Amino acid sequence: MHLTRDQEYRFLSECLTAAGVRPDAAEPSAEQMVEADLRGHSSHGLIRLAGLVQSIRKGIVNPDPVVKILSDRPAGCLLDGDAGLGAYVGREATRLAMSKARDVGVGVVGVRNGHYTGLLGYFSDFAVREGLVAIIASGTPPMVHVAGGRSSVIGTNPLCIGVPGRPYPVMLDMATSEAARGKILAAMKKGESIPEGWAVDAAGNPTTDPKEAFEGALSPFGGHKGSGLAVMLSLLTGPLLGVRPGTEFDPSLFPGGITNKGDFFLAIDPGLFGSADKCRESVACFADAIRSTPKAPGHDEILLPGDRAYRTRERRLRDGIPIADAIWEDAQSWAKELGLSGEAPGFIHKPGDS
Repeated sequence: MHLTRDQEYRFLSECLTAAGVRPDAAEPSAEQMVEADLRGHSSHGLIRLAGLVQSIRKGIVNPDPVVKILSDRPAGCLLDGDAGLGAYVGREATRLAMSKARDVGVGVVGVRNGHYTGLLGYFSDFAVREGLVAIIASGTPPMVHVAGGRSSVIGTNPLCIGVPGRPYPVMLDMATSEAARGKILAAMKKGESIPEGWAVDAAGNPTTDPKEAFEGALSPFGGHKGSGLAVMLSLLTGPLLGVRPGTEFDPSLFPGGITNKGDFFLAIDPGLFGSADKCRESVACFADAIRSTPKAPGHDEILLPGDRAYRTRERRLRDGIPIADAIWEDAQSWAKELGLSGEAPGFIHKPGDS
């Protein structure tokens, strides 16, 4: 089945508000999940609704958060997210970082006590649309083994770097694991196997079974290099912000109502280093030069970070967002449990839809 952008957004908004989330706090979470599905990152899209509703019901997420500034300086500040939904808290952090960058050239915001941060590119887009550069990192509970290890000791620790570009922003948005945990979850819900190299089982052996991957550990990308980057991001989103590093997370996700993780938001005004207009033009020329380099055998084009996601977004805005049957059935069951109909009117049915 396929949904339009507005259909999925309305469905998610209604589910979150029915779960008790304040409307202005529900809006960015619904918008972020739709953006993930639009860009082809279904691991962070509609599939996450069940986890958010469960966290709200368990009291892990505060449906009526008040974000507080704990410390403040001209170029940066530290926020307490009041256990609010990560998209809401992250959007507030991004706006603050952007405001400071406009004032003094750079703005950095640390967040404590925020929930699951979701698709980091959602936040970067706010900055790049206004000509700013964004660097965002998020800590997660341990799910990944380090190079040479076999047990979960570091997080997937995603990193996003966004730079204004042409025709799309240059946007690197990646987990430091070989694959995001949500992709393992999506494979398990669909009854599919995962590629070898994504994870190991409890004994440390490579596995293609998503259930064994959950019982074991995800693998870092790039061996010791990806492992090292994940370790450093654990420090930027942990001790630097005054929260515990990933190794000290409780094994369950955000237990006891305390989201003991950190998030790091940095915005840079290119005008700090000269002409913002010249910077944008230079980035565009650099991107054009890369795209026009000779192609290796078997390759029709060269893509920059973000190209595929933004192209997918344009296509799905036009043709609809494909939703796997298992994911939609799960979402419907949660909607009905929340007292909603579980329907999103006006589905777009495509050939091959069940």
